[in-house]
Amino acid sequence: MKLSPQFFRRLDESDDTLFYSQPRITKHVDENASQAITEFLRPILPQNELILDLMSSAYSHFPLTIEPKNVVGLGLNQTELEYNSMLGEFYVQNLNHNPVLPFVDQTFSVVVITVSIQYLIQPTLVFQQINRILKHNGLLVIFYSNRMFPTKAVAVWHQNNQDQKQDLIDKYFQVAENELVDRFDLDQLPGPLFQPSDLKAQNRLSAINFQSKPTDPADFNGKLYQAKYWAMIELIDENVGRIMATLEESGQRDNTIIIFTSDHGDMTGDHGLRLKGCRFYEALVRVPLIISYPEKFESGLRTDALVELTDLVPTLLDAANLPIPNRVQGHSLWPILSGQTNPDYHRDFVRSEFYQALPDKTSYATMIRDRRYKLVNYHGHNLGELFDLDTDPGEFNNLWDDDSYADIRFGLMKRSFDSLAMAIDIGSPRISGY
Repeated sequence: MKLSPQFFRRLDESDDTLFYSQPRITKHVDENASQAITEFLRPILPQNELILDLMSSAYSHFPLTIEPKNVVGLGLNQTELEYNSMLGEFYVQNLNHNPVLPFVDQTFSVVVITVSIQYLIQPTLVFQQINRILKHNGLLVIFYSNRMFPTKAVAVWHQNNQDQKQDLIDKYFQVAENELVDRFDLDQLPGPLFQPSDLKAQNRLSAINFQSKPTDPADFNGKLYQAKYWAMIELIDENVGRIMATLEESGQRDNTIIIFTSDHGDMTGDHGLRLKGCRFYEALVRVPLIISYPEKFESGLRTDALVELTDLVPTLLDAANLPIPNRVQGHSLWPILSGQTNPDYHRDFVRSEFYQALPDKTSYATMIRDRRYKLVNYHGHNLGELFDLDTDPGEFNNLWDDDSYADIRFGLMKRSFDSLAMAIDIGSPRISGY
C-alpha cells in the first residue's frame, strides 16, 4: 500500500489551532481504557529519564510514580497542557503545520502518543522527527482507539478497521524510514570512490583516529549507504526551503543574509571509510558554501576560488559595516560577493586542522591545499600524504615518499608551518616597548 495524499484528506480542513482553541478537560477515553494505558506503561517507562508525551492534552495516563520533572508535553491547547499535572514542561505546536520537533537529537528515552495518531496529516515526517529525538534503543509507544473527532481524523483512518489500523501505523514506520532513500535509483548512483589499494593505505594510518574501520564498500552496500546520506541532505534541503519560503512570504528575503555550509562532510564509503575523523579527503573538507544577500550580493555568481570557513566572520562584519579586528584570521569575501573583484581568486592556499577532536586515540594533523596539491601531516607519526589533485582528483596515489616531489612537499610544509605560526594568539595588544 502506498500512502497517497488523498489518504490524509479530512472532512474539516480548517486550521487545527481553531478547532482545538476551546480547552477540553477530558481523558478522551473511558476510565477502563485510561487505566489499561497506565498499567501498560507502568513497567516500561523509566524513572529518571526524559519522556515525551506527544500530541498531549489535559491527561497523560502515566503512572503516578513518574515524576513530572521527567515528562515533557507537546500539544495544541495551552490551557489543557497547563492543567496536566504530569507535565514538568510543555510546548504548544501544531504538528500538521510544522512537523519539526523543537528538541535536539537523542533527547528522550520514550515517546508516547495516546489516541491522537489519527489526526496527523504528515505522519511519516513526524515519525522521522521522533526517530531523530529518541535515544539509541529508545521506545515509541502508540495507543489508538475507535474514539475520535471524526471531522479531524484523516480519511485512511476512517477506511480501515481496528486490525488494519495497526498495519497502517506499521506502514508509517516503513515509509518514514525509506521515503527519502527511495527517491534515489541505486543503480544510477556513482557509489563510493574506492580502490582495493585503499584498504592497505588506511591500515597504514591505523594509529590515526577515525570513527570507522576501513571496509570494502561491497561489504556494506556502498550505494545504499550513499543513498541514505543523500537522503539526509535531501531532508535538510527541504527544511531550508521551508525557511526560505517563510522569508519570502514575510518580505524579509531581500534583507536577509543566508549562508549554507557545513563544518565537515562524511566519507560515505570513499576510500573504505564512513563517518569522520582525522583525515582530509575532499569528501570531508570540501564542504558546500552558498551565500545569498539579494540586497547587496551578486546573484548567480559561481566560483571555484579557494576559501576557508574562517572567511565568514570578516565577510559578515563587512556586510554589517562593522570594523574587522586585526586578529581575525579570515579574509573577507565581500569584494567577490559584491562584484568588486575577480571572483576566480581569493587565496593561494587553504588549511585545515585536527587537534584531538575525537576520544580514544590522541591525533593531531594539519592539511594545506593549493590549486593543485594537497599535503597532510600526521603530527607525532612518521606519516603523511601528498596528492596531485590535477592528475589524481580521487586521491588514490600518495606521493609523500616520492623523491621527485620532495621540493613540492617541502614548499607546502614550509607554508603550512609559517601559517600556523602566524595564527598564534600572542596575547593582549602591546602598549609598551616590551
